[in-house]
Amino acid sequence: MGTHIRHTRLGVRRPLHAALTAAVLGGMLGAAPAAQAAGAPARTRVIVELDGATALQAPKGAAADARTADVRTARAAIDEKQDAVVDAAKEAGAAPTSVRRLGLVLNAVAMTVDGDEVAGLRALPGVKAVVPDTRMKIQATDAHELVGLPEVWKRPAPGGGKATGKGVTVAVIDSGVDYTHPDLGGGLGEGHKVVAGHDFVNDDDDPMDDNAHGTHVAGIVAAKAAAPGGVTGAAPDAQLLAYKVMDADGYGETSTIIAGIEAAIDPANPHRADVLNLSIGGPGDGTDPLGLAASAAVDAGVVVVAAAGNE
Repeated sequence: MGTHIRHTRLGVRRPLHAALTAAVLGGMLGAAPAAQAAGAPARTRVIVELDGATALQAPKGAAADARTADVRTARAAIDEKQDAVVDAAKEAGAAPTSVRRLGLVLNAVAMTVDGDEVAGLRALPGVKAVVPDTRMKIQATDAHELVGLPEVWKRPAPGGGKATGKGVTVAVIDSGVDYTHPDLGGGLGEGHKVVAGHDFVNDDDDPMDDNAHGTHVAGIVAAKAAAPGGVTGAAPDAQLLAYKVMDADGYGETSTIIAGIEAAIDPANPHRADVLNLSIGGPGDGTDPLGLAASAAVDAGVVVVAAAGNE
């Protein structure tokens, strides 16, 4: 197994230490204050949680096609209720902007509003809670060098063959992935290791990494050495989804991260993830929006691998 992976960050190739599992990657995040223009009204970013089930909680036990249709129906009903909350926020004078709707793993609307209207949002019908849309930052990319992967790869996989990740789709929810790297398949789309993705920061379908953290994670998870001296990750035969939710400086809002989770596990996604990798973290007690979203993904049958931290 190789010990380095090279990836692009602002045009510079850098070595990264390979490790065995993304669970030990130290992608711990910290809260970062948002800038406020001098003299401007105080604006704040919040997540408005609504009463009622999420779209994935509503339909249970149906066949795949029926479940997809049920999820769409449930999501449409949720969207109507969320629209009503956004309209009520406008009427209350909160002046919501940058609205992001969530519904698969968290029934919530994220928005930027006038700070003095937050209490009014909590009083709106159908609103369960209003919490800060915490802005996070990647703080570390070091990983521990572990041993034993060759023995793991010799073990039989549940579906037959060896335990190298074949037939498994892992969503890397991070700063994107440099899919042009030869050890990560050299391309994006059908026929490549990185089969699909989305950039939720710039709202486009190109999840190219401009920070390097996500590429590091993708290499740990599923790199496959294209040449001698290249990197081999923990599951070299797995395919990847790349969801860019962190910006070039390593920052990302909670609601953006949840949007990545929802895209990865949407039943309508032809490459629906079996595993989510979240090498990110921050304050929370399991009842915070990101904790609730991760728990909902687990309830939907998805394996969630989150950073344990190395700081």
